[in-house]
Amino acid sequence: ECKDCPANSMSTEEAVSVCPCSEGFYRNTDPEEGPDVECTAPPSAPFNLNCASQTNSSLMVTWDKPLSDGGRPQDLFYKVKNRGLGVTDFIIVETNQTGIVLSGLKPHTQYELLVVAENGVSDQSVNGESRGITGFCMTAESLPGAPAEAVVVGSYVVWQPPSEPNGVITGYNLRVTKGSAENTINLGPNTFVYEVEDEDIPLGGTGAAFVQVQAVNSIGDGAWTDEKVIFTNCIPCPPPP
Repeated sequence: ECKDCPANSMSTEEAVSVCPCSEGFYRNTDPEEGPDVECTAPPSAPFNLNCASQTNSSLMVTWDKPLSDGGRPQDLFYKVKNRGLGVTDFIIVETNQTGIVLSGLKPHTQYELLVVAENGVSDQSVNGESRGITGFCMTAESLPGAPAEAVVVGSYVVWQPPSEPNGVITGYNLRVTKGSAENTINLGPNTFVYEVEDEDIPLGGTGAAFVQVQAVNSIGDGAWTDEKVIFTNCIPCPPPP
């Protein structure tokens, strides 16, 4: 007994055992769906993508369901892809919810996000990425790392910005200690050379003086560099490198 072809399939011949799916529609192959099952399509793209920094190493990402699930609400899921600025490869996480927390991220880093809706027949379509929605989101700031390449040349201290600023550097602190005496000097964000003088801390007499530098951002004071001995008996002292 002949029956009509299932939805979204057709045949130009009579008495066929399988009606081929119409263009853009498919039957699942794993597990295989029989010839009596209607053909379905991949879902449309999700929409209304939103994200917010939850902590300095995590983002909360949410979106709305696609307008069309392709006739397969039972196996609709999402691939959430993210990559930091300048990174080539995406990190991919799957979920069947319309929101996810992405963790293990770098502080104060902009992330590109791509959320793609998929179902049981999406792997048969060549237009998968076009059914996604993209967005950008930045993680919150964190305390900065120690300034890089801190060296002492004579009475000068020279350093570079931290390799992990974890935010916008708003200044530097330079600490000079000698015995029980200590002085911290506040410097601007574009200062990378400082000459330590007697007015900063008495450098004469016996005993060594030591200097350290730390970066500052909106979260607070970062890690100090290792202590460096400041040479106080060079006359004249050499200029910084």
